[in-house]
Formats: sequence, C-alpha cells, structure tokens
Amino acid sequence: PPPPPAHARQATHRATRPPRPAPGPNVGAVAPPRAPTAPTVPTAIVLAVAQGDAIGLPDPSGAAALNDGGRDPPILDQALRRNGVRVVDLVVVTHGDSDHVGGLVELVRHGDVRAVWIPDFVDATGLMADVVAAADARSIPVTRVGRGTSATLGAYELTVLSPHRRFKSDNDGSVAILATAGKAFLAPGDIGEVAQRELPDVNPDVMVVPHHGSATTDTAWLARSVGPIAVLSYGVNSFGHPAPDVVDVLEGLGVTVHHTHRDGDVLIPLG
Repeated sequence: PPPPPAHARQATHRATRPPRPAPGPNVGAVAPPRAPTAPTVPTAIVLAVAQGDAIGLPDPSGAAALNDGGRDPPILDQALRRNGVRVVDLVVVTHGDSDHVGGLVELVRHGDVRAVWIPDFVDATGLMADVVAAADARSIPVTRVGRGTSATLGAYELTVLSPHRRFKSDNDGSVAILATAGKAFLAPGDIGEVAQRELPDVNPDVMVVPHHGSATTDTAWLARSVGPIAVLSYGVNSFGHPAPDVVDVLEGLGVTVHHTHRDGDVLIPLG
C-alpha cells in the first residue's frame, strides 16, 4: 500500500469544543486568531462531527491520515480547518455507512488527498463507490486493505487488524486500524461482537469504542481490551448511542472516557 504524510494542531491530552465565533466589530479591537499549527507530538484527534466518526492522525512532520469523515462535508471541513489539517495523505474509509463516509466524498473530490484505503472483502457501493469514483477521477490511488496491511505515516505505524474475511454484516467488515506512535490507538470502525471476537488480542492505550458505543459491542471483549483511555464518538441520535451497558463497563473499570457530543474534539498525544 502507498506510504502516506499532512498538517494538524498542537495538542495535549484534553477535549476541546469548537472555538467560539470572533466578537463582532462593536466589541472592540480583537487580535485575529492564530492559525492552528502542527502538533509537537503525534496526536490522535477524534473530531466532533455530530453523529458519526472522523479521526485525524497528524504528526509534527506534517503527515496526516483521516479515518472516516462523518456524515456532513461542511462539518468535516470545519473540523479539519480548526485543527490545522489541510493535506490528507491517507483517507481510510472503514465501511460504507453514511455517518462515516458521507463527509469524505467532497473531500476526495476537491481536497488535497494523496491516497485512499477501502475495506477488502466488500463491494464498493453507494457512498463508498462515490469516494472511489472521485479518487479515480483525480488519479488518487485506491487500495483495498485487510488484516496485515501496514504503512508508515510520519511517526505512525498503521496496521490493519480487520477485516480478514467477508462478514455477513457490513459493520463487521469495517477496517479496524491500530495506529502506534509510542502509544497505541485503536480505531475499529463499527465492528460488532462477531468481528471483535476475531480480532487479534490488543490492549491499546486509547480506544475509540466501536460503533459509537452501541449495544452491538461484546462487553467482555471491551473489558478485556480497553486501555486507560476510551472515546465515544457520537451526536444527537435515535439509536441509543452510547449504550448504558457499555458506559457502565468503562466507568466500572476506571477508564477515562471522553464523549465528543459533550466534550467536542478530543485530542490525545501519542508520542
């Protein structure tokens, strides 16, 4: 697969809300806001994109990957801009659900994107097919990936843990990626209990809880696999995300849990 590189923002282990609008002209002289700069260490940014997933992986070299893009192109664009991401060397489409891939079509069609990964063992239809078509139109390489695919992106080692076969559920066929840059960060897409049980054993320092914390998660797998930090990526929804049982497991283990709906963008340094 093509090695990936883009820009982002300096971060500490914290969650941030999107910045408030600048005061109007009647408030007095206000210094213009500084443009976001690249992080000083590799930093995972779980973007607040309402109900959906979008995860930025920038590092100090200027390299950046984007794992999914939420549902809404303008919301994704704003999230990337406020974190200083202007070039995306690798876009990972975990699966075809609109709340993961809807924001990516316009980014690949018009943005500075260098390569795209899509899951192996699935048919590229719907919005995923639109992303592939947009990439093809601009001669952006598209690679099908499965377990064992890996790439180096700046300081990150990106390793695909799943899929390794065709699953009955499209969610279980999501690309699950372990990003390592000192600390390990698991971005598992929407995998449910079937695919979770078939993952290699992992104990990442940081986990984005699969499927927005849905009840499709195997709580025994979660308890066994989660590390000290977990992120629940979701917005207002009618699906019951995150499921109370999932939250109870995390809190019962003493895991530090961030919620994008409550906390905004979640920035976690990995270096």
